[in-house]
Amino acid sequence: IQVPKGWKLMTLGNICDIDTGFAFKSDTFQTSGIPLVRIGNIQNEKVEFKGSTIFLNKKFINKYQKFVVKKNDILIALSGATTGKSAIYDKDEPVFLNQRVGRIKLKKYDVNLKKYVYYFIKKIGVEILKKSWGGAQPNISPKSIEKFEILIPNDEKILCKIVQKLDDILGQLEEKKKAVFSIIEQNK
Repeated sequence: IQVPKGWKLMTLGNICDIDTGFAFKSDTFQTSGIPLVRIGNIQNEKVEFKGSTIFLNKKFINKYQKFVVKKNDILIALSGATTGKSAIYDKDEPVFLNQRVGRIKLKKYDVNLKKYVYYFIKKIGVEILKKSWGGAQPNISPKSIEKFEILIPNDEKILCKIVQKLDDILGQLEEKKKAVFSIIEQNK
């Protein structure tokens, strides 16, 4: 890769760590409490709790603090046919992170860099799936994802402009998608 002037090429592992969730035992599952984020909860770039949501006891919050997902955490599926799909958790309530779901944490927090990394993860989702391995179902390790290379501008103002432009374009795209689905519903 040719690195443009004013940019740097680094691995994701240089700027973030990817943690995995915990293998909570099924005998601890409940019908209420704190939700458990499983791969199936990552839908349409959001974390959604519908249908067969699994909950854990609220008392686990201190014991399993390392596996508590907080608002604006970036999550990624690490196994299955949807390996590489990602979402930003956008709710205020804490939830637990299940095994085979990864959380991407920046080593140095910067809101624009975090969004930039999220957009990059979305872009390489298919590549992540291609690099996954396994007999019954694909899997990828956090260390493998951390080896992906990313170009980052040295100038924070440029990074901010890129993120703002992506926010604008993707916001417009989302509005157009909603309009199309509305038309489809009206014409059924």
